[in-house]
Amino acid sequence: MRASDRMRKGLGVKLQPRTVTIRELNILEISLDECSFTIEVLCTKGTYMRALARDIGIHLGTGACLALLRRTGVGGLDIRDAATIRELEDYAGGQKIAKEFIVNPADAFPRFGRIVVKDTAVRHIGNGVPFGPSDVASAERRDGQRWIVMDSEKNLIAIAAVDLDNWSVAYYNVIHDVDGRSG
Repeated sequence: MRASDRMRKGLGVKLQPRTVTIRELNILEISLDECSFTIEVLCTKGTYMRALARDIGIHLGTGACLALLRRTGVGGLDIRDAATIRELEDYAGGQKIAKEFIVNPADAFPRFGRIVVKDTAVRHIGNGVPFGPSDVASAERRDGQRWIVMDSEKNLIAIAAVDLDNWSVAYYNVIHDVDGRSG
């Protein structure tokens, strides 16, 4: 059970400290009338913004809480590249829009390794069957054991944990098209 769920039920919560990295913390605005400030934070995953607000308040000797949280980027994605609701409606209605907002799924995971599998493996992967070393057409190792798995046309068909050295495959997600085929 999540800590927030335990708190809502009135159960005690003892959170263990965790090490995170705050790469940047910029003060964007200070309002003395509202006793508030707006900050921008660049941090590692696992950073709890509510805990950061609490810790800043403790350091200032005043207490603090989070009033608003807006994630502006994650991984290689940035909110400046996102489409507005209006742009999505226009796009869905067949209208041209000024900016390109559709991201190639492989580009959404820049740190994941890339595995291209042979066409004969695609249907098996779509059924959740782990592929073997003989199914791999090419592999580009990046950061760790997280991989995107693509067909020969570079369509994303799965996201997986793959151990190339001891050969094991565990799927996080298998992508299906509207016809129910993988890819």
